[in-house]
Amino acid sequence: MRKGRLDRTPELVRTGAWRRRRRRRRRKEEEEEEEEEEEEEEEEEEEEEEEEEEEEEEKKKKKKKKKKKKKEEEEEEEEEEEEEEEEEEEEEEEEEEEEEEEEEEEEEEEEEEEEEEEEEEEEEEEEEEEEEEEEEEEEGDAIQMLLQAREVRTNASLHG
Repeated sequence: MRKGRLDRTPELVRTGAWRRRRRRRRRKEEEEEEEEEEEEEEEEEEEEEEEEEEEEEEKKKKKKKKKKKKKEEEEEEEEEEEEEEEEEEEEEEEEEEEEEEEEEEEEEEEEEEEEEEEEEEEEEEEEEEEEEEEEEEEEGDAIQMLLQAREVRTNASLHG
């Protein structure tokens, strides 16, 4: 038999107490159900809050990770730019050095050409001097011969 039937004794039925008991019991059950529902709702809310907090944490972690990655990429880019600048500077220095070497070589060549020209001029001067000396010697020989010839003639005419 059901519990509800046991509670309904003739005396309780007569006084109506069984109805009050039943109402009280139902009210108590309803209150317990409501409390359980409230507790479940609270648990669900707490779970949702925890999930939200976890999501927020994940978002923060992702954001932090993304920020860190971005910073690393920027640092890498800066390093690459610095390396490129250094390489360009080195290339410019090398080019300048090469240009200076070429200029020095050109100057040396010009100096050598000038020296050669000076040597040629000196040789020409020496040749001219030798020619002049030869001409002077020839003139001197010719004068000597003329003087000798005159002397011979003078001697001949004196002895003659």
